[in-house]
Amino acid sequence: MRGRRSVGVGICVRNSKAVFLVRSSPAWGEDHGYVEIYRTAKDSIASRYEYDPYDLGLHVAVADLEYLSRGYVSYLLPHLVVGMLTLDPQCRRIMFDPDHRNTLARKFCERGGCVFLGEHDMSNRRMALYVLPRTAEDVPPLREI
Repeated sequence: MRGRRSVGVGICVRNSKAVFLVRSSPAWGEDHGYVEIYRTAKDSIASRYEYDPYDLGLHVAVADLEYLSRGYVSYLLPHLVVGMLTLDPQCRRIMFDPDHRNTLARKFCERGGCVFLGEHDMSNRRMALYVLPRTAEDVPPLREI
């Protein structure tokens, strides 16, 4: 169809992380976003809460503001987190750690039912830590620092 674009996803899995690059056709060279799924136990955020070895973290970066304004990201991300929990039944929670100034990411977390676990100073940034628990009992306690 004329004017219709398809989207391709490139996948790389390494060091307990799966990275997806979202690209559109026809040239497959136009980047729209980046999605990273990782085990939080192997990430620096594990020092901030009582993690479970099966916890997953999600990083999303969108390079194309048109994708944001058209609602593609708001539509896609809830399906992604449901898929993550469905495909990994041992995963009790999905963690999000946007920069504390990233209001769009924080709104997504808050509207999506995430629990805010506070702002934390890391070695390279200040993050806002959120958890999307499978059940209310899966909200983790914070670690004493």
